[in-house]
Amino acid sequence: MSVHYQPIVDQRDRTVIGGESLVRWNDPVQGFISPGIFIPLAEKVGLIDQITYLVLDNAITMISENKIMFSERYISVNVSRSLILRGDFINEVESRLKYHYLASERLVFEITEEAIFNDDEFLTLRAHLDRLSRLGIRIAVDDFGTGYSGLDFITQYPFDIIKIDRVFVNNLSNGHTIQPLLEAIHTLSQTLNMSVIVEGVEDPSQLRVLHELGFYNIQGFYFSKPIPKQDFLEYVQSSQSSQLQKLQPVLN
Repeated sequence: MSVHYQPIVDQRDRTVIGGESLVRWNDPVQGFISPGIFIPLAEKVGLIDQITYLVLDNAITMISENKIMFSERYISVNVSRSLILRGDFINEVESRLKYHYLASERLVFEITEEAIFNDDEFLTLRAHLDRLSRLGIRIAVDDFGTGYSGLDFITQYPFDIIKIDRVFVNNLSNGHTIQPLLEAIHTLSQTLNMSVIVEGVEDPSQLRVLHELGFYNIQGFYFSKPIPKQDFLEYVQSSQSSQLQKLQPVLN
């Protein structure tokens, strides 16, 4: 297994604001195996913690080795419902970040909105998220809009980021239905002081509509597929260079 990174881009100036870390499995016999297959299997057989630590350790190392590049950027890590409720997982995260203060402040943990928590579990979730927040880790609600309790979920804790699921982007052409929903999410995010990322953007028409609606932070194949670490670092560096070239006449 290896870790790839998908850039998250501010479409206004095409700069990279962060990236999502995604585990990939390229089996020598079976070839590429979809995360939709092996992640649920890993949870079922009790290996999801090892996969998550692999991703987390890679993210910490990349941030620590590129302090200047990540002074204002972040890397997000997906954390499953089962893990976020485990005290030993939170202890392990605290231990791993004990001597990596910069890294902890440049990390985002993504929790899917589809995860269902009962009242007792939500109390545990709040306590664990508070501990992560004290480390400097920000929390994102992933796949927002696909579950049944999205509004209730995001109003019960001061999450930092909403990630709008690609299902909204896929149906952007149905403007009478989808665009009012996106406008409502945009208003809600401003009210709750959350930043927003739109996932699954693949073509210019989607990008244009999202810009008109006020959504600027974009993740999707339009800018880049998930790519290996070195390619991601070069992508970030390239976006920095392009921005400096645009600023050069102003600086002169």
